[in-house]
Amino acid sequence: GKLKMFFTLFVLWLSWGHWAVFGLFSAYCLAQLSIFLIHYAPYLTTARPPLSLGFVREVRLEGCDPDIPLHHFKSAYWYVFSLLVVPYESMVIFVDALVDPDNQKGYIVSPQERVHSKIHSAYNSRICSVVNGKGAFTAGLRHCIVRVYQDITRKLKTTVPSVVSGMVAVFENKFYYERLMDGAFEEFESLEQGTPLLTKMFLWHIAEELEHHMQSVVLFRDVFKWKSPFLIVMALPVLIFLLYTVNVFALLFVLLNSGQKWGTLPKSLWQSFADFVWQDITAASSALQVVLGLSSTEEKLRQDLGYYYRRFATKYGIDLSVKTPVVL
Repeated sequence: GKLKMFFTLFVLWLSWGHWAVFGLFSAYCLAQLSIFLIHYAPYLTTARPPLSLGFVREVRLEGCDPDIPLHHFKSAYWYVFSLLVVPYESMVIFVDALVDPDNQKGYIVSPQERVHSKIHSAYNSRICSVVNGKGAFTAGLRHCIVRVYQDITRKLKTTVPSVVSGMVAVFENKFYYERLMDGAFEEFESLEQGTPLLTKMFLWHIAEELEHHMQSVVLFRDVFKWKSPFLIVMALPVLIFLLYTVNVFALLFVLLNSGQKWGTLPKSLWQSFADFVWQDITAASSALQVVLGLSSTEEKLRQDLGYYYRRFATKYGIDLSVKTPVVL
């Protein structure tokens, strides 16, 4: 009881109260989110969403980025996110096994997440020597991040598995609703010159998150039913905490690798600040959708996926709409 009360009070402060500190910027982000949600509002429904919008692909990672500009906040951010992906995907698979033993429903979420974990693990291993070559402090930070995420996800799975289920549902749902389809490509435009493989890997990864995001949500709702809102209240601060750590670790990489490029630091600090607020708002919005049982119509989901597939095919010459091997 005390634990639930603590989480309830904490989430009220973490997700809403501290926005007052950010002042007008919070209002700006809320306005941006409102514009975004207005786009989706006509397509939101409480009907059971479509769940078979993708398939398990054979994916192979070739080569490696020659460097990773860790003085650049966005590059550092997505590199840290890649380090988080591997233990996070283990939580998704754990939750899927918890709520759907033996994959009786035939969902693709776990098979796809296993591929994500394998590919990100391979990328992280290959880029490891590049990161370690940037100095002892940078290498030590990378090692620390890996250990921290392994420990956090292991403890969450063993102590609060139901809360982890809620966190996964909110996070998976967030992939679809935090940006429009062009937004993912725009997000990675500034990374492409320095880290083309990291960019390509995440754009493929996001495509598959769009395909299966509702499976995690539906499993969570079906299993926990009336308990769902209470679990979401406890899960939201856990998710926001994880997202904050990505931001903080990325900033530490920037500070350690700025060297003679201190001129990039103000921009990195601004990007970090903006991301803090945006993660708050989009996580809270996603949580509210899960609680209210809202999702996009099948027509809208298929339309968005088709558009994303076409953009990816134009950029990389790979058609994700058909089940063919994907070489990254």
